[in-house]
Amino acid sequence: MNERESAIASIKQEHRSLRLVVAALQQLLGEIGAQHAEPDFALLGAAVYYIDEFPERCHHPKEDGHLFKALRTRTGRFNEILDELQAEHIRSGQTIRYLQRALIHYLGGAPTGFKLFREAVDAYASLLEDHMRKEEKLL
Repeated sequence: MNERESAIASIKQEHRSLRLVVAALQQLLGEIGAQHAEPDFALLGAAVYYIDEFPERCHHPKEDGHLFKALRTRTGRFNEILDELQAEHIRSGQTIRYLQRALIHYLGGAPTGFKLFREAVDAYASLLEDHMRKEEKLL
């Protein structure tokens, strides 16, 4: 496997890992919502921490600083989609901030805390899936 193929495989593997964490979080919230499980705030917090820490501090900087930069250097053909993807990286961070606040409301016992947190997770999952699909198509 050459360097390019290795970089693409690494990005796709990171996408799979992130998808798994978000899917597990959604499944857990589904079980809590159906009253088949009690909320495990340590687990919920760990999932939200991963969703923040991994893409925002590790994955996106690699894409922005290396992959997208290399594509822009080679051709201007992808500039529009790259601009869109980088804007989505910013929007993703903003969505995660909302997700964290929603978890705090849920943890604090706010009457609509669970509903808001679940909606925030679903909104993030939708944004993330759309974003990763665009990136993988570009790759």
